[in-house]
Amino acid sequence: MSAWIVPIDGDKLENWEIAQANSFWDMPKRFNIQQGDDVFFWLSGEKPKVAHAGMAGWGIVSSGVEVVDPSTLPWTDPNYGYKYRFHFQLVNTQRTVDPRWGEAQKLLGTAFTAQAPREFQTTQQVDYLRSLFASQTDRTIGPYATTITVDSSVVPSRIDDPYVQGEDMRKRAERLIVIRQGQGAFRKSLMDNYHGACAMTATSVPSVLEAAHIDRYFGENTHHVTNGLLLRADLHTLFDLRRITVDENFLIRVDPKLTGTEYESLDGMPLRLPANLAHHPDRGALHRHRESCSWMPNSSATT
Repeated sequence: MSAWIVPIDGDKLENWEIAQANSFWDMPKRFNIQQGDDVFFWLSGEKPKVAHAGMAGWGIVSSGVEVVDPSTLPWTDPNYGYKYRFHFQLVNTQRTVDPRWGEAQKLLGTAFTAQAPREFQTTQQVDYLRSLFASQTDRTIGPYATTITVDSSVVPSRIDDPYVQGEDMRKRAERLIVIRQGQGAFRKSLMDNYHGACAMTATSVPSVLEAAHIDRYFGENTHHVTNGLLLRADLHTLFDLRRITVDENFLIRVDPKLTGTEYESLDGMPLRLPANLAHHPDRGALHRHRESCSWMPNSSATT
């Protein structure tokens, strides 16, 4: 996956507001922006003339580039020749670092203009761009050793949170629930696409529903709706432990060791899928999950 800086004319702040409200961005030329890419919107202009200049928001691309319907152009400059559009899910607009244009180019190791989107592909570049924004969980990433906060929905679901003597256990439990459920764009997208119900059981109690990653988090873009399932807490645990998986036909498969338990009845049941085909679980990610289940036929994993 890549990251992109998309420049916005700082004199047209209303276009950024329109983009946030509609969750899409239009361009006069086609760029190789892919679903799952990080996208960073930069309001161009020099301070103090443009007080809001600088990085404005971080999003995740939720669709490939498509041809624009001319009747849907909402911009303040509709005659600019917009022909292509991508949709995105906004992750964050709260920046912790506010570099100038030249400083950002130096740290990214390349020059880029304020007239067109620019692609960045190295881990170092993506880490730097993400480090400009804040969210919930402090974490140090990348070679810049920048202490930032990363959305808890993109950290591993298995966390090490040892008990500290004297800690209020109720507050600790609440904190663990928040981290486990996942807050932010990833969980919200799953809640929306699965209509607030577990993908395996249709349980619709929000407090027991969690954002489960299909692929483990290794520092790439794993917090897109196609790499997730909305699962009841106990099923999330079993899914992470590779005791429940999903086959190539989107049927639930249960470890034979769970025969005789309440989970046995789920085996062979169809997974509840989003109405939008583009938001269905990624087949490649599900394949990798199945391969890591030693009890599945043709699996090479070991327990």
